[in-house]
Amino acid sequence: MVDFIAAFNKGLDAAQIAEKNKREIDSVFDELNKQLANATKGNVNIQIRECEKVPDFNPLSSRIDFRIIKYQAICAINPLFPFPQSLAKEIATWSQDRTGYPCKISFGIKEHYCANKVALENALALMLQDPIVGENLAELMALSEASA
Repeated sequence: MVDFIAAFNKGLDAAQIAEKNKREIDSVFDELNKQLANATKGNVNIQIRECEKVPDFNPLSSRIDFRIIKYQAICAINPLFPFPQSLAKEIATWSQDRTGYPCKISFGIKEHYCANKVALENALALMLQDPIVGENLAELMALSEASA
């Protein structure tokens, strides 16, 4: 016979681990934003957001797909510029396991799988070093200069 109570207890333990991991991931993003705020005078903030896209049109297909695909992305905004929501720059895609780790950051042709806090910090640092990401962040910082 299946021991449902043991399975139930494992589920409770897994929920606690997931909550701890998610708090840890949030703390990494909090530290990232704290450092970026200091370096950019508050002009850049990084967030995980839910995004939507329409599938690419395939002219060889006999059917048209109008479903909207939802996914998570790491986006940057300039919180000092009016209407930052509409000016968000998607800089990477993001996915994470139900337990928090592993999580995956994808930008360009690179995919970084992070099994813990150190790996996540390193992947985010590599993301910030990417030239396209740097270009997007520079554009966000320039918004404040242009409106001044």
